[in-house]
Amino acid sequence: MQITDKDGGLAVELRSPKGDFPVYQSSSGDRTYWNEVIDFTASGDNTIHTPASGKKFYVESLVFSIGASGEVQLKSGTTKISGPMNLAAYGGIAIDHADTMLRGRAVDNAFILTVSNAATLDVGGYALGYDE
Repeated sequence: MQITDKDGGLAVELRSPKGDFPVYQSSSGDRTYWNEVIDFTASGDNTIHTPASGKKFYVESLVFSIGASGEVQLKSGTTKISGPMNLAAYGGIAIDHADTMLRGRAVDNAFILTVSNAATLDVGGYALGYDE
């Protein structure tokens, strides 16, 4: 493992046992990590995270449950990231290591969870990720 200073941030590189190629690389130079609480009761568009100006969001983990049956959809601003997903009452979604798919489609787009349901909602969970 090699840890170096890269552009004012920490860079980590793990190499194969023989050292001939990197197997994992990470840099925190331009990344801002975030952790958002999901806690709302309103139908419609609910903003989970708004990235820093000029950045895109990347969601690494997403966990939430819904207290009443409903339809949920993930968005980057107004652009759909997922199709509508139907959840039964007390159903939920857990996604880990999703930053290649769950990402902002354009800079300055907020990460939005849209919920459609006529009944009273109780949506709770968390989202972890970074802006870059």
